[in-house]
Amino acid sequence: MFVFTKSQMEGFAKYAEEAFYDSLLRELREDYPQLFGSAPWKVGEKMLSYGRKKAKKYGFTQRNTITGFIRLMAAIAPDFDEHPDIAPLLTDRDEANQDARLEELFSMRPSEEAWRRAMLEGDITAWLDEE
Repeated sequence: MFVFTKSQMEGFAKYAEEAFYDSLLRELREDYPQLFGSAPWKVGEKMLSYGRKKAKKYGFTQRNTITGFIRLMAAIAPDFDEHPDIAPLLTDRDEANQDARLEELFSMRPSEEAWRRAMLEGDITAWLDEE
């Protein structure tokens, strides 16, 4: 029988998290080549780190909800969450139901016009902001 120490388990968890984000970055480089594909790997990692921090700021802690949030950042704008029609959906939240909150965003609960404005008014350089 194998027995793992706490530090070994922490090492496994850290490796799994790094592997997850490496995989996500590879996907984003393929799905958004103008945004992620042309950037050096380290810049992509910094962009992903920024997205992860923003997702966690809104209570998204599960891999699928962090991924969904970062994908919205890539598709709309890295600062889409600051748009006045979208921000309330992120700040008025039920921590326990991350999937439902993300689904509200994906189901276009904000109007199509709000998404369009968030995209047009978004600041692409926000990916490199320090938060």
